[in-house]
This record gives sequence, C-alpha cells and structure tokens, in this order.
Amino acid sequence: MYFQFEKRTVPFLVEPNFTEATPIPHIHPHIELIYMVDGAIQATADGCTQMLRSGELYLSFPNQVHYYDPTPISGVLLIVAPELFPDLLDIFTNKVPENPILRADQLPEDIYHRLLVICKAAQSAEKLQRVAAQSYMQGLLAELLGQMKLVERKNTQDSVRKILLYCLENYKTPLTLDMLAEQLHLSKYYISHVFTERLNLSFPEFINGLRVESACRRLDKGQSVTEVAFAAGFSSIRSFNRNFERVMGVSPSQYKKQVATSSNAGKGKENPLQ
Repeated sequence: MYFQFEKRTVPFLVEPNFTEATPIPHIHPHIELIYMVDGAIQATADGCTQMLRSGELYLSFPNQVHYYDPTPISGVLLIVAPELFPDLLDIFTNKVPENPILRADQLPEDIYHRLLVICKAAQSAEKLQRVAAQSYMQGLLAELLGQMKLVERKNTQDSVRKILLYCLENYKTPLTLDMLAEQLHLSKYYISHVFTERLNLSFPEFINGLRVESACRRLDKGQSVTEVAFAAGFSSIRSFNRNFERVMGVSPSQYKKQVATSSNAGKGKENPLQ
C-alpha cells in the first residue's frame, strides 16, 4: 500500500503496548501521539524526517502526512480527535509544531505513568472514567504544546490534502499531472514536488501503486488478470504487467497462483475443533 487516508470513527484510540508504527504514509484529521518506551525509529511528518528515541515523544497534528520506519519498538500510542479539546482546537486547526519531537528533558518526569493512566481510563467501561481520560488528555496536551515552538499552518498543507484525496478518488480513471493541475487549480510542478518531497514517490509511481493495490484485492477474489487490469485503471495489459511486477516483485499471473495455492493449502488443513 502506497498511501492511506484514514477515516477514523473512534475519537479516542489508545494502545498502551504499541510495538510497530506504520511505514505507510497516511493522513487523518486526528492528533497522533507516540511515546517511545524503548527502541528508536525514524519519524516523518510533512517531509521532515527525524529520529525518535527512547524517552522521547512525537506529536503529529491533524492533516499532516506522516509515517515511520517499521522497526519494532515498545511505546504508547494515542490517536485522538481534536474536537474533544475545544480549548485547544484553535491551535490544532491553525498551527503546526516546528519540531514534532519532544526530547526527554522537555517532558514531565511522570509522562509514562500519566499516559498509562489515560489509556486505562479511556478503555474503561465506565462513562465517568472515559470523561476523565478526556480531561487528563487535554491537560497533558496543554503542557506538551507549551514546550513546543508552534508556527502558522501553511496553505500548502491543505493543498496536499486535496491532492491526495483527489488521487484516491480518481486513480482508476485516466489521470495525468496536467489533468490534476487543471482540476485543482494548482501548478503541475508544485503537485509533482508534493509527491517527491512528502511521499518520496513520483506522481506516476503513486498512481500506479494505488492501481496495483486495487488489482491485488481483485486478484485475491479470483478475478481474471485482464478484467483486473482495466478495472484498476491501467490502459493496457502490458502497462499493468510491468507496473505490477515492479511493485509486487512477481507478475499478476504468478501472484494469482500464489493466492490460489495459499487458499487451497488453508482449506486442506484439518480443523482441530471438528
């Protein structure tokens, strides 16, 4: 998968035993916080990559394109809707941190304990505990924001979101930089720059990656290679085969055989519950 636009329905998600961050560039309208208990990973937001180490905290603002390297870690993850914190909403709407990483000496000494308390309260079946989690979280965010240098959110960040959303909605149709520029009233050179700087991909690589991902889902369901190629947005079988093999490392036919073999092997296993 080349990119995700996450439409989360849960306003307060916590993972107190977080072990692996996603390497897939993604964007969502939530605040994402990672506290590193042990290990180190590269974290990227809006094209800026930094190392996040043990005892440090990473705070991604809403609608920032971000991703991490997939190195196993030990940490705490919280993903929360900014609307839960009305007193801070103006900041999360109009600002971004100049540096999304808070080093150990910038954090409260009891940060790990406080995060675990928030996680436990947020996961509680009792409504009052979940309300308390929201209150604890707002207080902690206010402290963290006070340690950050915040700058005005650039209009380019809204443009990036529009570009990515348009591609996700239209990648199955013929789509070129010129067409995208005309539809969004943006320079095609700027759009090209967005992909290379924010996602480390060219525009064609991004679009073809989305198409290959769509093709894989269809092949998984047993559809024919020819049917899948055109349904995913490729203009020819030759183009489909070339791009599929570049992304997946095997041809569409080989991929389909692997899926069938794996499926048959699963069916052949004896069910121990029978």
